[in-house]
Amino acid sequence: MRKNFFTIGVSLALAVSLCACSTNTGNTTPEKSLYEQGLEIISLMNEMTENESYVSAYTGNGEITAIVQEIGADDYSEPEAVYALTFPEDSLNNLAESAALQGASAELHSSLKSKMPSVIMNQVNAMNGAATLAATTVCTAGKTFVNHEMTENITYLYTYADAAPVAVTFTLGENHAVSASGTFILYEDFTCGSEEEIETFFEEIGIDAKLITE
Repeated sequence: MRKNFFTIGVSLALAVSLCACSTNTGNTTPEKSLYEQGLEIISLMNEMTENESYVSAYTGNGEITAIVQEIGADDYSEPEAVYALTFPEDSLNNLAESAALQGASAELHSSLKSKMPSVIMNQVNAMNGAATLAATTVCTAGKTFVNHEMTENITYLYTYADAAPVAVTFTLGENHAVSASGTFILYEDFTCGSEEEIETFFEEIGIDAKLITE
């Protein structure tokens, strides 16, 4: 049933792939690792789920609010494991082309392709229904920072013993600027207990998963 899912619904997923960003400039302190930056984003996301005023500012839908509150009841202080996910260029190109942008420039195509990892994670949530997708959008968070070690776009998947996994996608820009966006993954049948499980779930795309440490 999952076959070809990731090649459809691109427009819908793109509509919810935006994130709020803050920029760190003029900072002379040592750069934080991507691992640490991801944890900070997750902490902010968790705070969003626990703040009733924040949630009510985004939605008055009872079903969506209940999903967000359920996320907020979990403990995101310490991940059980973290996996680095990389996406094959061919798959990203194919997904970007499936958006069927007529007359798109190379720059626009490249911009769309850079959004595909976040779009894919949104599509996973969409497999659990529209309410789930909307709820995860409410508590999506992001930031922009500088990292001189990062060489390619990458997604970190943080998994927890008793909480939903979180995907934080890092996108490399000019002059070592990195844009990061995090989203909870609430699809009930999402398997992420090992590198093999993750790669099997995304076998259509060919994602490579590697267990990492800080």
